[in-house]
Amino acid sequence: MLKASLALTAFVAVLAIPAAFAVSSKPAPATVARTLLQQMNSGPDGRITHRVTCTRVPRLERNFSCDLQSAISTHLGARIAIVDGGVSTTWQPLAG
Repeated sequence: MLKASLALTAFVAVLAIPAAFAVSSKPAPATVARTLLQQMNSGPDGRITHRVTCTRVPRLERNFSCDLQSAISTHLGARIAIVDGGVSTTWQPLAG
């Protein structure tokens, strides 16, 4: 019973991430950053991301450039595009 309850909770959380973007057709960069931070820290590894900052890509209303800072201070870039109520993420390769 407990396993089924936990699985259902995880399933609902996974569905809620794209739904947060679908509510607004033009979400603010802070909303995208907060949602991405929650998504990154909700996995089995716990809190792996310390900070996320996003900026809107010029001339593209639903595209964002985000910088993720890990708990050990490494940086990872991501391009977020909101397409048809869903989220498309393109991760930039790590340097080095």
